[in-house]
Amino acid sequence: MRAIKRLRLLLDISQLKLAKASGISVRELARIEAGEQEPRRETARQLDAGFDAVIAERAALPVVEIQQDFSGGDPDAITTGGKQP
Repeated sequence: MRAIKRLRLLLDISQLKLAKASGISVRELARIEAGEQEPRRETARQLDAGFDAVIAERAALPVVEIQQDFSGGDPDAITTGGKQP
C-alpha cells in the first residue's frame, strides 16, 4: 500500500501522527507502507478516519494573513482574520 505513504508524504503527516489519529501502531503503519502487510478492512477504515481527522484538524487552524499597509504602516503586520493574535 505505497499509496498510503505517498498520500501521507504529500500531506506532510508523520507516521506517528497518522498512526495515533488512526488508532494503529507505528510499526503496523510502517509495514503497510512498505508493502510487507496488507491492511485488513477495518485497518483501512481506521487509516481513512485518521487522514480525515488530521485534515479536519488542519482546517480548524486560524488562517494567518499578511497585510501590507501602503499608507506608512508596518508592512510586516500579521493578523489572524482581523482578530488580534
